[in-house]
Amino acid sequence: MMSMTGERPEVIQGWRGPHLSIFFPRKVAVNPFIPLRKAQMETMIYPQKRVEAVKALLLGALMEYERWARSCIDDPGSLQSLVQSTRMKVERMKDCREALGIEGYFHREIFKYWEREFSVDHGFKGRTRRPPLDPVNAMISYGNSIVYGLCVPPLQKAGFNTSLGILHEPGRGRNTLALDMAELVKPFLVEFPIWAILKRKELHPEMYCFSSSGCWLEVGGRKMLREKMCESVEKLFGASPSKKYGWPQNFLELLDAFALDWAKDLLRGTFPKFWSLTRREG
Repeated sequence: MMSMTGERPEVIQGWRGPHLSIFFPRKVAVNPFIPLRKAQMETMIYPQKRVEAVKALLLGALMEYERWARSCIDDPGSLQSLVQSTRMKVERMKDCREALGIEGYFHREIFKYWEREFSVDHGFKGRTRRPPLDPVNAMISYGNSIVYGLCVPPLQKAGFNTSLGILHEPGRGRNTLALDMAELVKPFLVEFPIWAILKRKELHPEMYCFSSSGCWLEVGGRKMLREKMCESVEKLFGASPSKKYGWPQNFLELLDAFALDWAKDLLRGTFPKFWSLTRREG
């Protein structure tokens, strides 16, 4: 491609995939975000670097599920054993192709706990999506969509190319990196409040509806879930004196701070043992 002056710009071909290709001008001054996006690309294409980044992400998510188990399960021992065995698999992981299999197995096992608790009252028989087929899945899908939306702005402000993830592969028209960040948020922001709602029997038939295309939350169900998600945030991080877009300001600031710390780690090219919004390594 020729520039307006007729000069051919030098480019570095970064990464090409079925849904996303990244190219960089050689002169960094063209765009101040180029160093970070180049670091993203390098994390993606160098196998060992990506393995270490995926490990940090999954180990952080497992820490959140360990907290979830202590808070939600009457006898958390078996779930904590699942977390521990999964942690060992992650730590031994040599290839990123193992990661989604490990993650998928872990979540299937997690949702067996949900099935034992909620299959009779709400027809939950495992995770279903696009469309959700029961009110439990409808709540999980709605909550997850909120989390994805919350994760995108901090990543964009930090300068990330949100189409390029670490754990999840890029897909057409999606913010893949937000899916990665959401792994650290969903246990406490989605699954914790939904479990509490169901155990307290606060989900009523008028809060959801069935159609030929699945099960969906009505306005009352969506409103209740969002309120409970905010309560979960305040319980974990403390009340905030102000809100923005309906969310506690301190929580949004935490998301921003995490995205900036994430960017610094990628720019350094060295990663902590785990990434977490709620804890710091050491």
